[in-house]
Amino acid sequence: MKTKTLIVVVTSLGLAGVTFAQEPSRDRKNRVDRPIPPEILEKFDTNKDGKLDESERQAMREAHRKNEGGMDKRMLERFDKDGDGKLSEEEKEAMKAERKAKHEA
Repeated sequence: MKTKTLIVVVTSLGLAGVTFAQEPSRDRKNRVDRPIPPEILEKFDTNKDGKLDESERQAMREAHRKNEGGMDKRMLERFDKDGDGKLSEEEKEAMKAERKAKHEA
């Protein structure tokens, strides 16, 4: 009798663990809030309340789309060896290799 009870309890606990060990939700409304980097707050928190409201988030998304940070431009300057204004497959591979080397270091 004790063995059967123990088996039932252990099995139940195992099933409960599997139930709760799911992938995190990709739904933006149900995600866990992460701290906003200070440089993002400084740039986009126009009402200085320490968080981004929907209009500030929209401004941040627009800036990202327009690439105000110039990441694409900097990547081109660094990896566009033939100067044609775009990255060839070889140039993309060089960029990926450098990123991989940085992450492994």
